[in-house]
Amino acid sequence: MNVRFLTLATPIVAIAELVACHVLLEGGSNGARCNGPSCSDTGDAGDASTTEGDAGNDDDATWKCLGGDRPEPKVAPSIAVRYEHHFVRVLDRKPWERLELRACDSFDEYCVQPLAGSATTTDTLGLAVVPLYRGFRGYLDISEPSSDGGLLPSLVVVGPVVDRDGPIPRVALYSAEDFRYALAALHAVAVYVDGSAPSGHLLFKALDCLRQPAADVVVRVNTLTADTFQYYTDADGVPSIAVEATTSAGTGGVLRLPIGRATLSMTKHDGTLIVETEVPIRAGTMTYVTLGPTP
Repeated sequence: MNVRFLTLATPIVAIAELVACHVLLEGGSNGARCNGPSCSDTGDAGDASTTEGDAGNDDDATWKCLGGDRPEPKVAPSIAVRYEHHFVRVLDRKPWERLELRACDSFDEYCVQPLAGSATTTDTLGLAVVPLYRGFRGYLDISEPSSDGGLLPSLVVVGPVVDRDGPIPRVALYSAEDFRYALAALHAVAVYVDGSAPSGHLLFKALDCLRQPAADVVVRVNTLTADTFQYYTDADGVPSIAVEATTSAGTGGVLRLPIGRATLSMTKHDGTLIVETEVPIRAGTMTYVTLGPTP
């Protein structure tokens, strides 16, 4: 039975826990901030809800980077950069070790030709350094060599354009078992049990010009079908069918997308286009995307 409606009274701790804690990279900084109730236990970089968060309430400052003729970022593809990540599990935030990562071009949706020299493995702390180059546009293809941890195959889109060494964002990844639980809690259609055509899933976080969570923006996907389930979260990071645009959490998701490529567009409430990008969608795979203005 296909049930595609969210019951607000349903306990949905698992998925709320994930979408409530997305890391954002701060422009010009080597630090990272993690928003959400679970972030303080790792000392990631404090609470992003103070001074910078308050500045994000000023619409002029929030979207000052939009409009006008902005030059393309000047990048030198020959210059290598270090792109670091800290991978943890969604529910217990324990480090996810022995994950295999490789960097893939944004148009290579099945990573047939991974970036040379980009293959690496997370250590016992869940840390990995992926060597990229300035100007790289693409994603990280993440897999697990064994089924010990039960990782749900994952793609983490790298953005915006890489032009310098990156900080260490903490990325919470689903196991297949935890994702099945979250789907059941949402009363959404589970690709694992309904026998329908293969599909993939997507989680997004919207950012403004200040690299803060963007409220009151609309995210659209061009490949929605009758079985697709799209949602935004409320201010506490809890998925809600009553929300028609992002709240102060800036997060949402799209479940059961057709496999292939999907175009995501993010617009302001007045229809102004903020960003449009294409991402790969694979069967039984979660794609993690951060949306925001290109610097």
